[in-house]
Amino acid sequence: SDEYILKIADGSTTNFDGYDIQKLENPGVNISSFGLDNKNLTASCIPTIASNDIVPLTTNAAVEGVFKMHFSGVDNFGREIYLFDKFTNTKVLLTENYKLTFAMNSTIGTYGNRFELHFKNSVSGLDKPLHNEARLLAYPNPVKDLLNVYISNTNAKSYDWKIYNLAGQIILLGNNSEANFSINTTDLANGVYFIEMKNNSTRQISKFVK
Repeated sequence: SDEYILKIADGSTTNFDGYDIQKLENPGVNISSFGLDNKNLTASCIPTIASNDIVPLTTNAAVEGVFKMHFSGVDNFGREIYLFDKFTNTKVLLTENYKLTFAMNSTIGTYGNRFELHFKNSVSGLDKPLHNEARLLAYPNPVKDLLNVYISNTNAKSYDWKIYNLAGQIILLGNNSEANFSINTTDLANGVYFIEMKNNSTRQISKFVK
């Protein structure tokens, strides 16, 4: 596990200074931010927060897997805070004790500023929360044997899934009650495939390469 702290402090700057704590790498998962001088910080202080300010977050992991972010103290800034995920292109409105589950593999894990904190005065048409929008992630991509499948932002109890090729031919299909599971693709020929997961409320599709 890891922790990042953001505070507002009079006298601080947007660069590394005496108010900040520089990041030391953990052997597992790491989360940090960085200022205009690109120094990674485990705790950063900034002089003020204005509407439309953005705080980038760096994430990396030594192993593939599904990770969780737990946010606290979000009500202390006096503004709405959104978490923007550049990989899934989703933005969610953070609330106190909000928990985000996300996946990282070796490729995603090297994405320096995958996440951003966006500060806003109010909700606009483009910034409405997307807590209820399901997102499907299949990794690693390309896959060799086990394809890890994860669908986020859902309380569904069951999903039907199928894998089909570019011609639309169904190669594999099944049903799963978990939002995070693995499919053995060892017998698939090399090529481009799609995995589709659906139930009564949502239908999500992701492309992968074998």
